[in-house]
Amino acid sequence: MRKLQDEMGLVDSIYTWSGTPDYMDGSFVIGAVLDPKNVEKVEAAVLSELADLKRTLVSSEELRRAKQQKQAELVFAGDTVEGRAEQLGADLLETGDIAFSQHYVERIQRVTPQDIQRAVKRYLDFGTRVVCVLQPKSEPGTQAVAAPAVPPTTAERQLPNGMRVIVRSDPQAATVHISVAGEAGLRSETPQTSGITNFMAQMLLRGTVTRNREQIANVFESVGGSVGAYAGRIASA
Repeated sequence: MRKLQDEMGLVDSIYTWSGTPDYMDGSFVIGAVLDPKNVEKVEAAVLSELADLKRTLVSSEELRRAKQQKQAELVFAGDTVEGRAEQLGADLLETGDIAFSQHYVERIQRVTPQDIQRAVKRYLDFGTRVVCVLQPKSEPGTQAVAAPAVPPTTAERQLPNGMRVIVRSDPQAATVHISVAGEAGLRSETPQTSGITNFMAQMLLRGTVTRNREQIANVFESVGGSVGAYAGRIASA
């Protein structure tokens, strides 16, 4: 599905998810954020990709990456007590099995390309699909003319102090987002320093030796911006 975004440029983002709770029928969802004029093209492209899955087996490498990602999700979910409690509660509520996520990941490791193809042929019936489009209303003559799509560009360099800098420029975005990241969190802490990076993140914007909390906030608010700090895993979309 990434081809629709990276190669064809039809969507701003695209995602899939599925759910099969024990108290109702399950669902398989493909969602995307896109220009309304591309709705029909995107629907056709998605159906084409799914049709390919019925004819062609997924590659072993693609399947290996998917399995690895599910394993990583399970590990990261248990990084904090809150995350672990969330996972156990959702497993029990939705499936009746408090250890469902663990069993789910274990079973996924046994999935083969042939298993995926059989599931696609059995469950992805294009004739019974439901298409939902949510888009804003526009008055005749008031809709802005979209500028030609310009693909984002990415550049990377290293500063004299060794810091790695990655700059991604998107001409279609009107904002600037700056992130400074470093290795931290539970995996970098010891039993004696447990929680110190989270504590640092909470205290970082409350004042420094040169600016107090209000002064820090004023700097960003004066240019219409905002600033935040946290320690933890960034979940990808």
